[in-house]
Amino acid sequence: MISKIVATENAQAALKGIMIGAYLDEIRAHSIQATLRFFSDQVCAGKRVTVDLVLTCEARVISNNLSVGDGEEDFFSERARFLSRAYGLIGKEIVDINLQDNGALTIKTETSSILLWLSSDDLGDDDWVWKVEHEEDTNLVTGGANPIYCMPEGDGVHFYFGG
Repeated sequence: MISKIVATENAQAALKGIMIGAYLDEIRAHSIQATLRFFSDQVCAGKRVTVDLVLTCEARVISNNLSVGDGEEDFFSERARFLSRAYGLIGKEIVDINLQDNGALTIKTETSSILLWLSSDDLGDDDWVWKVEHEEDTNLVTGGANPIYCMPEGDGVHFYFGG
């Protein structure tokens, strides 16, 4: 499948269609990459669909009633804190998704949010910094938006479907 650039609004709509109602089931980490595996009964009627959020960018878990800190910690210290807090979200359902033009992604549960954002180091990369992918046979349900990914380009980012 060929990748195509999509507007932020289209990427957000696709992410909402895939992820709202999904619940976190598994977390894996290797070097700078982390994978959060969700299961969704919303994407395809009568079928539990696996949805993976794979990230190499900065991430944090916060309580929904707290503000975000300054993000000045070392990447690996922050990643360790993120992973330990993310484990507390296993079994929690996603209730909302917010995607910003700068690539920042917020995934909300009833009590906490997972925040992903790009650092200045990410903007110099030529590969995706986060992507959401699901089981291939559900492409018809999601309009072929598989995977959905965020890629830095120049001083900004683009969102892509497919590839």
